[in-house]
Amino acid sequence: MTTIQPLLPEDAPAVTAMRQAASAHKGEPMGPDARPIFDAMFAATPAASDVRVEPATVGGIAGFWLRLPNARPGARMLYIHGGGYVLGSAEALANFAGQIAARVGADIFVPDYRLAPE
Repeated sequence: MTTIQPLLPEDAPAVTAMRQAASAHKGEPMGPDARPIFDAMFAATPAASDVRVEPATVGGIAGFWLRLPNARPGARMLYIHGGGYVLGSAEALANFAGQIAARVGADIFVPDYRLAPE
């Protein structure tokens, strides 16, 4: 079953900005050439307060932890950023993933993996 959550008022400006940024490129090919556009759109996400970035390697995969001072005990997430393994980067989506960490109360590991056709 799918539960639809309403858009929170504090998220409306970010959603509006993302839609405007994406609509400016509607119909354009979305390949490796679109990486700067995709990264800039997500890099504009405001940082969540109290989220600390901690470089790390987990299971041989480099990336970073987004740590909260008051994370729920044992709460951990793995954040695989969107982009179809062609667009996006761990660095550009750090603030976006940090917002998720702050809202769910969990530390998040963000792997920094290669994109196609790298």
